[in-house]
Amino acid sequence: MSFRCFFWLLPSAAFVLGCVGDSVTPTVVPDAGTDAAADAPISCVAPKSICANACVDTTTDPDNCGGCGNKCGACYQGNCAKRVFVTHRTYTGAEIGGLGNADTACKNAANANALPGDYRAWLSTADPGTAVQSRFSTKFNGFYVLAKDPKTKVADSWGAGVPFDAKHSIDVDETGAKVSPGFVHTNTNAFGQPVTDVNDNSCSNFTSTTGNTHMGRTDNVATWTEYASQACSTPGYLYCFEQ
Repeated sequence: MSFRCFFWLLPSAAFVLGCVGDSVTPTVVPDAGTDAAADAPISCVAPKSICANACVDTTTDPDNCGGCGNKCGACYQGNCAKRVFVTHRTYTGAEIGGLGNADTACKNAANANALPGDYRAWLSTADPGTAVQSRFSTKFNGFYVLAKDPKTKVADSWGAGVPFDAKHSIDVDETGAKVSPGFVHTNTNAFGQPVTDVNDNSCSNFTSTTGNTHMGRTDNVATWTEYASQACSTPGYLYCFEQ
């Protein structure tokens, strides 16, 4: 049987062979530049950097904070940051049920809203031994940010002899919603020490609606933790801090 063969030149291949009169499988020879794009080096636009073959912003990425593979709960300006929030619900002094229950309320609220880690309530009784400065496991010398809005800085740092100098109200709850302006149970000053007021009894260690306690405000940066003495029957939120 006679047959004729033809060659076609294509832009994406060296040649294609075809024959008439016989069954011949066309042969395509890939061009050397076909996979060039796949092999090209990754290029990132600042402030992003290459981490694990991907462009990431190491100033905000909690999995690559300040550098590839450096994992944090939250990342602010390339530094690991601690998260804070205010509870969505309010409590009377009796409803808190003591410092341990306040810490548990913070942990439960965090866990229910994809905020892993150890959270404790910014709350002290009249006993200096229960001061936030003593109860918290760490005095973090770094940024604090809103838990569900980590681009918003709340404070630079705090610790022994250094006040928690709030730059932004803690007014976003564990779900990411902004709470209505209101009181917050604290009985704590900005240094993490109990507020000393002869008219306060810290609601009998936050187990009673009888008496008074010092409260902060969610809508006032200057008095976020120390606003005024209020009756223990007054509903108030809780501030929750990542340890």
